Amino acid sequence: AARRSFLPPGVRGADTRPSTLPPEERLGLEALARSAAWPRRAGRARWVLLWAEGRSVEQIAAETGRSPATIRSWRGRFAVHGLWDLERSKESGRRPSRP
Repeated sequence: AARRSFLPPGVRGADTRPSTLPPEERLGLEALARSAAWPRRAGRARWVLLWAEGRSVEQIAAETGRSPATIRSWRGRFAVHGLWDLERSKESGRRPSRP
């Protein structure tokens, strides 16, 4: 079940914007968006902030060079799990090769 007024991808009404982003989550997202140590996590936080400010998924994708599906995926993860998921998710990428 969604925590706020927006839903994960694939659920009808997923484009509904949050009426308000709780101040503690906005502060957390803004801090994470400024993080130089975790650039992927910072990008995810920026995507959620842009979306909460009223930009469409397509606008965010065009501005950031990511696919709309990627933006929708992280928006949905934030909708369900909140800031915790953006902060705690593992960095993606190729696994180290075995010698």
